[in-house]
Amino acid sequence: MEYVHIGSLMIAVVIIGLLYWLKYYHDLNASLKTDRYRIPKITPFTFGMVLLLISLISVATYSLIRVNALENENGILMKELEFERFDDGDFPNGYFKKVYEEHNMYFSGFYLDDNGHYILCLTSDVPSDLTDYLTSGDVQFIKVPFSYAQLKEVFKIIGMNIQEYNFISVALNMRDNTVRVTIIDDSIDLSYIQSYIDEGIVTVRIGEEVVFVNE
Repeated sequence: MEYVHIGSLMIAVVIIGLLYWLKYYHDLNASLKTDRYRIPKITPFTFGMVLLLISLISVATYSLIRVNALENENGILMKELEFERFDDGDFPNGYFKKVYEEHNMYFSGFYLDDNGHYILCLTSDVPSDLTDYLTSGDVQFIKVPFSYAQLKEVFKIIGMNIQEYNFISVALNMRDNTVRVTIIDDSIDLSYIQSYIDEGIVTVRIGEEVVFVNE
């Protein structure tokens, strides 16, 4: 429960306790003016303790529910961070699969261009014998600065702290060879990832909330 809500609850408890205290002594004074003494059975102290106990139980219950929800949310996030999208072997052709399995240090994913062609992304240090092999197979490829392994590592680091940083989402962008971070507005502190931005492996956009996904 947020501190504002807890503070509001405590203020409400104090106000209710004070009102009961006033009513209790009002009724007590009224009864003393008559022949019959009818003192309320529940004293202000007892009423206050009961009210405080109920409040504490409410806060504890809400906290437990919140903690359980955060644990479930964290579990989903960790599954997403550990997800390896290429391990299922779903590649457009055998050339892409071979590069991923046998030359993974040069592999940086692939994407479908505007003409409906799959483009393989390779790091700039890819050896010429591999590019010759791909060319012979009529495979379209481009050279990019970062490998998929590098992108994935940054993706995981930012993703594990996405709530702390107040980012909306983080996603892998194969076409741009970057990890794309989405923020709600330009007031968000980006100092935590400034080194990645300077390096060029992270790009930032301002937009509406989107789901946490790989692209």
